Amino acid sequence: MISHDRKNLMRSTTDRPLRFALLGPHNSSKSSIVSIITNNKSLGNYYPTIQNSPTLLQFQPANPKTRTLLDINATEEDFEEMGIIGGSDISLTEPILNAVKKAQSRNTSTEYVLSKTLNYYDLDYTQLDDKLSPISSYSSPLNFSSYSSPFSSPFEQPFEKQFFRSNSNSQSAYTPPYTTPILLELIDTPGVEAEELIPFLERSLDSRLAKDVLRNLAEDNDGGLGRARVKPLIVGSGISDLNGSIDGYILCYSCIPETTLDSPPPSYCVTDDPQDNQPLKPLEVVKAIKSTLEEAWTEFLRYHHNWEVGKEYDVFSINRSLKTLWNKSKIAQTDPNATYLPPIVMVATHCAHELASPVLIEEGKKLAKQWSFPFIEIDCSFENWTNVEECVGLMIRESIESQKAAGQSGALKKSKVPAAVKPKVHIA
Repeated sequence: MISHDRKNLMRSTTDRPLRFALLGPHNSSKSSIVSIITNNKSLGNYYPTIQNSPTLLQFQPANPKTRTLLDINATEEDFEEMGIIGGSDISLTEPILNAVKKAQSRNTSTEYVLSKTLNYYDLDYTQLDDKLSPISSYSSPLNFSSYSSPFSSPFEQPFEKQFFRSNSNSQSAYTPPYTTPILLELIDTPGVEAEELIPFLERSLDSRLAKDVLRNLAEDNDGGLGRARVKPLIVGSGISDLNGSIDGYILCYSCIPETTLDSPPPSYCVTDDPQDNQPLKPLEVVKAIKSTLEEAWTEFLRYHHNWEVGKEYDVFSINRSLKTLWNKSKIAQTDPNATYLPPIVMVATHCAHELASPVLIEEGKKLAKQWSFPFIEIDCSFENWTNVEECVGLMIRESIESQKAAGQSGALKKSKVPAAVKPKVHIA
C-alpha cells in the first residue's frame, strides 16, 4: 500500500501565473472559454471583444480527464483508459507523449511533483475514494465540471464531480489526483482579420494619440483611425498584455462555415481567385495568425538581442563590468536570427453544433499535425459545454512540457528573470 502525503489544496505553489492568449477570428468562442473557466457560465449572446481583456484566476480542475492531463505520474495506459490517447477529440504532441511514456514509477512527493511541473502546481493523491471531492464550492468558486449547466446549484457540484469520477473510472484502477490552485492569466483578444494583423511593435502605442504621431498606423481604408485600434501580437517594451512573457497561445476557430451576407454575386468572368474556399475562411485566418506569430517572435528576439548587446552597464563596478562584458560576448555569439515560438494549442469550437462542418474539423486536424500543435474539439453551448476545461488543461501541460524540453527554469526562477528573456530555439 503506497502512502501519500496530504497536500494543501487551498494554496498555490507560486505567485507567477501562466499567461495564455486566446487568438482567432470573430465568432470563435474565445470569450466564452474565458467566461466558462472563470465564472462557470457560457455566453448566450455574441458580444464582440474590442480590446485585450486579461483575467487572472486560480484554475483547479474537477473533471477527471483534465486532472489526468495534468498528472505527471499518469502512464500511457492511464491516458488510454481516460480516452485521451486514442480518442477522436484530442490529439497530443511529442512533448506530452514522451513525458507520458517515461512515467513508470509513481512518485508523489512534493519535491518530485514540483520539479516535474516547474513549481506551477502540486498534486494530491489522497482522499481519491471519498464520497465527496476534496475540492468543494466552499474552498474555490472556480471549480466545476466540463459538462455543466450555468443554472446548477453550487451545492450540487461535488456530487456532479463524484458522478463523473465514478462513471469514468468504474472499470479502472486509476483515479487522477487533484491539483493545487494553478495561477493563470487568460488574455481574451479581439477577433482577427487576416489583413489587419500587426506582428511586432518595439513600443506600445496609445490609440488616443493624434494622427500626426501615429502616422501610418492610424491610416485605414476609409481614412479613419480604425487601424490604431488593431493590437500587435507582440510588443517589445511598454505596457501591453501581449508581450514577450506569453507562455502559450490558444488558437481558436469555428467549425461552422461562414456565410457572407454582403458578398458580391459571382462573376461571369473566369478569375484566378475563385470563391470556392469561402467555407474554409476560418482556417485561412488561422494560417495567417500562425505565420504572423512566427514573424513577430523573430522580430522580437532580434530586437531583444540588439538591446542586450547595446545596453549600458555600470562602469564604476569592476565585478559588474567584467560579468556584463562576459554576458555580452555570449549574447553576441548567439544567432540574432534565431526563432522561437511558444506552445500553441489549436482549438476547434462549435463542434457539437448541428451546422458544424466535418471538413473544417478534419482540415484543422491536418494543420495541427503539420505544425506539431496539439488539437482539441470543444463546444461552448449556452447550457451544456464540452471539453472546455480539458482545453485549458491541455494548454497547461503543453506549456510545461515545452518549457522543460527547451531547458527553462519554470516559475521558480522566472520571477527573477526579465520577462523578455526567452530561449532561442530553432523551429523547422
